[in-house]
Parts: sequence; structure tokens; C-alpha cells
Amino acid sequence: MSFLNPLLLFGIGTIFVPIIIHLLNRRQFRRVTWAAMRFLKTSIDQNQRRMKLEDLILLALRCLLLALLAFALARPTLPWLKSQLLGAKVASVVILDNSASMATINGDQSRLTLAKQAVAVYIEGLPLGSSASILSVSGVETQPTSNLSHAKSVAQDVPQSGQVLDILGALSEAHEQLRKSGAVEKEVQIFTDGQAANWQSFDAVIRKMEEIRQDAEISIILTGKEAAANQSIDRLDLVSAIPSLNQPVTFQVDITNHGTSETYDVPVQLEVNSQAIGEPWIIDSLPAGKTESLTFHAPLTILGQNRVTVSLPGDSLPMDDRRTIIVNARKKVQVLLVDGDPGSIDAEAETFFLRLALAPVTGEKIDQYPVKPVVIRPSEIETSDLDQVTSIVLTNVADLPQSAVAKLKSFVQAGGGLVYFPGNNTQSEIDNALLGERHGLLPAKLGQAQSPENPVTLSDKTEAVEFQPTTGLSQAKFWTYLELKPEEGARTLLKFSDGAPALVEGDVGRGIVLVFASTCDLAWNDFCVKPAYVPFNHQVLGKLLLNDNQSANLRAGESFNAFVDSELAGREVTVYPTNDPEALGQLSKVELDGEKGLIRYAETTRVGGYQVSIANSQTALQFAVQHDKVESSRPTLPLEQLTRLENVATVVRLAPEQMEKGFIGTQRAGSELWILGVMLVGLIGLVEMVLAQKFSEPK
Repeated sequence: MSFLNPLLLFGIGTIFVPIIIHLLNRRQFRRVTWAAMRFLKTSIDQNQRRMKLEDLILLALRCLLLALLAFALARPTLPWLKSQLLGAKVASVVILDNSASMATINGDQSRLTLAKQAVAVYIEGLPLGSSASILSVSGVETQPTSNLSHAKSVAQDVPQSGQVLDILGALSEAHEQLRKSGAVEKEVQIFTDGQAANWQSFDAVIRKMEEIRQDAEISIILTGKEAAANQSIDRLDLVSAIPSLNQPVTFQVDITNHGTSETYDVPVQLEVNSQAIGEPWIIDSLPAGKTESLTFHAPLTILGQNRVTVSLPGDSLPMDDRRTIIVNARKKVQVLLVDGDPGSIDAEAETFFLRLALAPVTGEKIDQYPVKPVVIRPSEIETSDLDQVTSIVLTNVADLPQSAVAKLKSFVQAGGGLVYFPGNNTQSEIDNALLGERHGLLPAKLGQAQSPENPVTLSDKTEAVEFQPTTGLSQAKFWTYLELKPEEGARTLLKFSDGAPALVEGDVGRGIVLVFASTCDLAWNDFCVKPAYVPFNHQVLGKLLLNDNQSANLRAGESFNAFVDSELAGREVTVYPTNDPEALGQLSKVELDGEKGLIRYAETTRVGGYQVSIANSQTALQFAVQHDKVESSRPTLPLEQLTRLENVATVVRLAPEQMEKGFIGTQRAGSELWILGVMLVGLIGLVEMVLAQKFSEPK
């Protein structure tokens, strides 16, 4: 037997209180000679023994009552006695891992299904009066509740997600909940497959568990077996410069073998708007742990959003066998070229070579070509309609009015692209102050123009995916360039041969700003007359256009945000999975955000394509959700880490045959006897009251 409140056993000492009171209140007799007492003495002698016995009985009952009360308050328990009715109440937090890897099929059911069954058995085994809360990768599914049936139901309804399990965040939330609980028995139950990729901050997790162990018991229930074979689609990206209607575009696909053995004849199928494009690409062999990169070409058949999917044959983890992206096909790509030095004739204009590079066609083909460069002067920015413009290029602009810069900032924040080319008119200090410090439009601080003794070239070595296919970058010579000092968070995409930044990228709102260190004409370099100049500018433009697609391509758990016409504000929005038209749509509403309508949708746990429809409107949107590729990783926690976990938690490897109450292995105090103690206290108190009344009657 053990006690949950052992200090209260000192309360048994209160049994001396009625004894002391009894002794203090004993009648003191003084002998007085009185003739009439002779006749009472015989009667008193006859009742004296009975009265002493009655007093002793009442004294014993009162002492026993106080002792039992102290015993009950100390909450005695019997570990060997298992009873839901008498069991110690538990405050429990269940962390249910519903990350992408939990979709792995073991036998005839997924790891998540097995985990849900285990959670149900665990909750059913909690003592009456206990509370439970459910946490998942998405956060709190239900707050602590004593309605265990509700908690069990919530756990069964937790959806399969494509997200990554943040085990450290979940433990922190569980600890915070348990701190608020007044229960003596506290438990944290983690139902997971133990995938190693989800335990990256392992040392921090161990420290958090050690902290929790001071207040609660922790159990880790490992569900499922390690998958021996799994091929995944880790990447599906559009790499064509300009995605235009009915024009072939290029997609890059990465297939990884996460299994333990080499696979053969793996078919990879590309679909555009649910239509298969050609025959599957067959990967002859893919060694274990290796990645194969494939290139697909296909036309975009719909003006606007196209749904592009790559699929593999189903395996143990179906979630990563399909990957979908949304690509926006345009019929016209309007680029605004702001010329800061137009010259006296067309060939002398700052934008002359840039305009030809963006639309390298002549004659009748100009009308059919998707890119439409439009040249304006800096003073015309304020009066230009930017609604149909996709990108703006500033070339050798001396300075801009503040109102024009504010308009540029609004354009970029809404998702537009801005490219900055310097020149002889550039005033670095003014641009740093106005464009950079005041409006945050420069991802790099502009320095002084540098003129090295020997001309430099662009480095062919770059980590930027957009410029890797480009050849001939190193053929161009730069005799002057602007010193760029990238701001925090900015990305250097290209460098010169002397290591100086040549192209720097930064995010502004939902848009992108690119700063090139040299001119777009022949003033500081000969890049514009080299073969690489045309593909370079198309890739720059393509990068800006790809950013337009990024808002429709999300990782699981990211919020979908889309701007629509302000007239649609207040209307109902229905969001439903593309491949499941019968699924119940999730309702939302179009919000008014400034001069635009805004659709927000955060329930993006399900992987795949989604349709968005607005009530009484022809406006229809699509977006796609991808799982995190780390979830495809096969290895589970290594033996060394499992051993460390066993020092701070009870680790159970669960099999289907273990589905019975008590399988968790948590060491609880057992059944509590305080209820029986309180019942005895009440019974003894009632008996004492009846006897006291009885004994006080005249004899």
C-alpha cells in the first residue's frame, strides 16, 4: 500500500483530541453527607459500569472517525488492485502523430490506424473522473476534458496529415497543460512511428522530457514496423522560363529510393489536368538511397491555372507516390521597362538590348509571342496601370518620386516582380535611402561602382536552380559593376569571378526583387551581345513568374491566401479536394483586405490538389499541397537514441496483438481507497450520533 498524500497521515494524531477532551471533562465528585443520598447510592452503583462503557464506546468511535478521515485524506492506494471505479484520477495528454510517415501501410492497415486503435484502448482504460486532451501535428485537437468519450472520438477523427511532427513543440504544449492541472497522477502518452527525421532536435527533446518527468509519467508507444521499400517523388518543379498557353514547358522531377534494396523498371507518369501525357518514363534501375532526376516536357492546355501531377505505382507509403503543383499559364506576359536613359535614337536607349532579349522575334511572330515588353519613362510610373503587368524593370533610373516608389512597393507586395539594373545615372545613396531604408525594396545595399584592373566574368558555378542550365555566362566581360552588400535574409544567386555578388534576390511581401550589379546595355559590360544574355533574362523573368505560382503551391500546414476582386467580399467560399468531389467542402468567406478581397484557408493537412469556388461567381481557383519530403525517409530512431529515451520514458513497441487494456506500461498508483475511507467516516459519524443520542436518554 502506498499513499498519494503521505504527509496527511500525521492527521491521525488528532485522535488524542477527543481523549484529552474526555479526560478534561471527567466529573469530579465531592463527597457531601446528605441523608437522602443513601437511597440513590444503590441505583448509581448499578448504572456506573454501564455509563463508563458507553463513554468509552463514544470515545473510541470519535477517535476512529478522526483516524479514518486522516487516512482517507492521505489517499491510500493498492497497486495490485485494478479498478476503473477506484483508480487514481489521471490528467493525461495524448500526442497522436499523424505526420505523413504515419500513412505507411504495415500489413493491411496504416500506422495511424494502429495508433488510433491504441489511443482508444488507452482512453478506455483511464480511471473514472480522469481527463484527457489530444494533440496532433496540427496542434491542439481538444483541450483537457473529463468527457473521455469525446476525447476518444476526437482522436479517431484526427486526419492523416502531410506535415512533420514537431515533437518538441507538442511536449511543450503538453507540459503547459499539465502544469494547470491539479491532478496528482499526470501522464503524457506519445503515439508515433518513431521516424528519425521527426526527432532532429533530439537533445532538446530529452531535456524537455526530463523536465516533464518531475511532474508526470511519459510513455512512447511505437506503432508499425520499418518499411523495407518506398519510392517517393521528392520534387516536381517547373523549370521553363515562361509558362505560356499551349507551349511546351519543362518540369524537373526527383525520384528517390528510400528502401533497402535496388528497384527496377519504375514507371513515372506525368499528368496535366488529369490527362496522362505520353507513356510513363521507365527508370531501369534505382539503387537504394539514390535519387534519379527526370525531365518532362508538356504543354499547358488551360489558360490560367493548370494542375500538373507526377505519379508512381503505389507502395507502402502511398502519400509520397503522387505530387501535384499548380502552374499558371499566361497568354500574355506584360513587362514594364522603365528606361532611365532613353537616348536620342532607339538603339541608344538603355532598354534596347533588354527589350530584344525578352522578345527575340520579329515580324508576325511578335503578336504571337507571349512576352510583351513595354518601355516607359520614370515619370510615367505614377500614371501607368499595373493591374495587367507581371514584372517591372528599372534600368539606370536616376531617382524616382516618392509616390512612384510607393506604387512600386504596393505592386511588389501584392506578388509582382521588380528587377533593378544600375548605370551611370545611379545615385547609390539616394536609392539606398528611398528604395532601401524607407520602402524596403532593395535586398542589398548599393555601394560604389567598382572598376577592376582586369575585367571580371560571371561564375558558371551557382546553387540557384534557375541558372544552372545556362551556359556561356563566363563568356561576358564586366569592366564595371556596382558593389552589392546583401541584406539579412537576401540570397545571392550569381557571383562574379572575383567573388563579388552579381545578382541578389529578396522577398518583399508576396513579391520578389532582384538587383543586378551591372548595366543591361554596353555601358559597363558586353553581356548584352553574348548568347547567354537572352536565356539569362528569360530565366530572370521566369523566376518572377514562378513566384506567382508559389502562392498556389503549399507545404502541408501552410495557409492558402489568394486575392480576388473586392466585389466578392462577404461571399461564401467552398474548398474541397480535387480528386474527391463528393467530399464535404470546407466553408470560408471572402474578407475585405484594403482594396482587394482575400480568401484565407488554413486546413491544408491533406496532400493533393484543391478546388476553390466562390458563391454566385465564375471565379474559380486551385491550389496544391505537398507533403514534406523528409517524411519519406525510412529509418526510425536508432538503438542509441531509443536507449536514451528509455531513461526518461517508458518505451513500448506496439503490435496489433497487444491491443488490450493496460498495454501502455505506465506505472500508476493503483486503486485509491479514499472513497471507502470517506464512506466509513460517514457511517461511523452516523453511528456515533445515534449512540450519543441513545446514551443521553434518562436512565
